[in-house]
Amino acid sequence: MYAHLHRMQRFGLHEDPLAPPGPHLRGPLCIGAASSGAVRGSCLYVNPASVGIVTAPANVFERLRSGSATVSRPETLDAFEWHDGSTTAAVRQTITIGRKIYAVTLPAAAVVRSSNLPTTEQLAVALRAVPIAQRELNDTLIACPVPDPDSRPHRTVAARAGRGEITFFPMRSAQTQTDIDNRVMHETGHNYQETLWRSGDDVAEWTAVIAADARRPSPYSGENSGEDFCEFFVIYVTSLGTRCESAARRLYANRWGKIARYGRS
Repeated sequence: MYAHLHRMQRFGLHEDPLAPPGPHLRGPLCIGAASSGAVRGSCLYVNPASVGIVTAPANVFERLRSGSATVSRPETLDAFEWHDGSTTAAVRQTITIGRKIYAVTLPAAAVVRSSNLPTTEQLAVALRAVPIAQRELNDTLIACPVPDPDSRPHRTVAARAGRGEITFFPMRSAQTQTDIDNRVMHETGHNYQETLWRSGDDVAEWTAVIAADARRPSPYSGENSGEDFCEFFVIYVTSLGTRCESAARRLYANRWGKIARYGRS
């Protein structure tokens, strides 16, 4: 899950179904750009974030975009049931990238604008930045006009993912394409994670590499192993094959090795 912390902090939120309830991954792990080995310049975003979440800059997503996306004409639905059981009119569209078709459901355009939800076009652009193998693990995208039940006055849950679905929730402020890019990449990490972790032992292996690295990508990555995976997934994908890769490898050597092995298995 991905959320927005007011006071200009943004972070992810997603409960790991294989982890025990409550706070996780507590301990003396380094956080913040002042940590040993911190990097500067255009690779600054790979440093352990002092607040919020990992946020990759716009240029890295532009570099990653591949394929062309075709968005279908909107189909009006007289009634669509949202997660809370409420029903409103909605719009259904599809995004086609290569041979994969992604189903998109969202409210009327005026509601999308007033709720700061992503448009189908923004989602199409964001999906093009996700590596093909992981992108195709997504099937359904829903822009929901009803807030997530876990949202609070100081924290707005922005998205949830699982079983090939990503659901986006209303935000208090306008969202840029880069916001959507980071959110889609993070949430795709959850759908990818589900294909990799099938037992508590799989979760324990990731927890072990967290401890070995002795630093977190962001404060929120300390919530549980699933959020840590998704926060690092953003760093891994966006830095791979760039001048930032060596810095990311140095800062997160054990996570890097583990996620690279996932890709080869």
